[in-house]
Amino acid sequence: MRLRPDGMVDRRPVRPVFIPWQSLGPGRPAVAGRFQILVGRRGLATWNIDSTFLARVIQEYADHPEHRPAIGTEAELRRLLDQLALSAVPTRVRPPWEPAGIEVRGR
Repeated sequence: MRLRPDGMVDRRPVRPVFIPWQSLGPGRPAVAGRFQILVGRRGLATWNIDSTFLARVIQEYADHPEHRPAIGTEAELRRLLDQLALSAVPTRVRPPWEPAGIEVRGR
């Protein structure tokens, strides 16, 4: 999963899926599941990052488009973590019996 100023890319092994921010609109929820989140009608894998955290981040950018251009910068990461009252990005370690999932990167 990669968040960009223009949208989200779920880098699936066969065919990546791009979801533009404009398709979400303000107030549209991103619901957390155990290993995925739902963005509209699409399920996005969250193997290496906390699903609830990613859902909150997507909701933040859906509701506040003015912050999207700064995605990927250190300043925006600090602002986002402050906004969500977190000290670090929560990650999830993949147990060895699970298949390798979608990579999550900063920039």
